[in-house]
Amino acid sequence: MDARPAPLTAYRTSPSVAATVRSTHRPILLGALLMAAVLAGCSGAGSPPRGNFDIGGRTLFIECHGSGTPVIVLESIDGYGTGPNSAALAAKLSGEATVCRYDRAGLGRSDPAPAAPRSLHDLVDDLAKLLQAAAVPGPYLLVGPGLAGGELALGYALLHTDRVAGLVILDTDLPTTDPARQPLAGLLTQAQRDDYYLGASGALAWQAEVAALVHPISVLVRVATATQPDILCPDSWGQVVCTQALARHLEFAADWRQVNPEAVLARDDVLPAFRLADEAAAQEILAALESVRRTSEPTGS
Repeated sequence: MDARPAPLTAYRTSPSVAATVRSTHRPILLGALLMAAVLAGCSGAGSPPRGNFDIGGRTLFIECHGSGTPVIVLESIDGYGTGPNSAALAAKLSGEATVCRYDRAGLGRSDPAPAAPRSLHDLVDDLAKLLQAAAVPGPYLLVGPGLAGGELALGYALLHTDRVAGLVILDTDLPTTDPARQPLAGLLTQAQRDDYYLGASGALAWQAEVAALVHPISVLVRVATATQPDILCPDSWGQVVCTQALARHLEFAADWRQVNPEAVLARDDVLPAFRLADEAAAQEILAALESVRRTSEPTGS
């Protein structure tokens, strides 16, 4: 029996609400930026960048494959972005556009960071410097899986909106300091929550930083949310907690409309945030890629 899910359900807000962030000049500007990126690629002599690039006394590792704009930048949950978790996904996407993965400071083949703990601003700044040092042309389609990946992708989009064509969020709640909008608040002890997010590499500490930055931006936002509790919940939580957490997780997906009221909210029966190789992740990213390209095309008179 075919275990693949039915087509994703997507829904949008009304045009009147979306108008609060839509700029009539955005498609024209985005189209110009994409054309500039194409011309830059055509004039370049080499293949997509791969290796360690200096960002100011230390280096970070990045590898890019494929061709075409906008460039897809894959964030990661654990910071080891060039590891095996996203290899199959990057290979698939590289047939449609340039795809870049990188290792955060102190992980994989990147040099250690100068000090710890590091703020979200520090990590966003690292990525911005790396993309510039490696001469990766924007605007970018950022992909943020899970809590840490989603927070960093969102942070970059909020701090460098002019360099972003779109944002794809995979199974991540909008960062907030409001316990009423945190799916696990009140359901687990703080120790259980810390243990659950242990692999998120500091993401809990970044929540307040990102939450303070949130504001509407005129960038495509696509959010995919898993619908199955066995994907999201360890068995030790018990069925009641898992059911309640999942219900909140699905409800709170609409909070992403604080970033863009026109955000597309998709639900998927098999999308696990920790397994970027899943076909569902590729489906979401390719849908966003198509939307960005379509909206950046010049309209007829």
